[in-house]
Amino acid sequence: MIAHAIPYSNLLTDASSTQWGRQRDAQRKRVYDSEHSIKSTKAKTFSLRAAQALVDRITDSDYWQLIPNTPQSIRVIHSTRAFRFSRAHLSKDEIHLAYWGFTYKTILHELAHFLVPEPHAHHGTVFCARLLQLYTIILGTRCAARLRLSFDLNRVTYK
Repeated sequence: MIAHAIPYSNLLTDASSTQWGRQRDAQRKRVYDSEHSIKSTKAKTFSLRAAQALVDRITDSDYWQLIPNTPQSIRVIHSTRAFRFSRAHLSKDEIHLAYWGFTYKTILHELAHFLVPEPHAHHGTVFCARLLQLYTIILGTRCAARLRLSFDLNRVTYK
């Protein structure tokens, strides 16, 4: 399953409907807006090798290991096609990063998709809670507080 490949028109369905076994992704745009509006103190851009090392460090962490049904390793792939977005390829345990996606924010966002069990929405409450936890662990409490404030301002649920 590719996390970001759901056509936007399919997301505008009845609230009770499901797509591919997951709840509809009602707050996707608000999550993206929230992430985009924060300024990270760690705006570092990674090489492919460094991005893979970061992902390996996270997937080897005690935090990751305590969450059931998470993959033991996730492969980072640089999208060689003209993809406009990065995405988590859940069925293959891969993260595909666009040329602009080699940042903490994008990598943590894509990793958070692996921490959301079926049938929760891709950018739903569980996803946002997990993303905030990753921010706290990797980027620190100040960055996590900025994201939490942005979530609040954009009416993103994460509790």
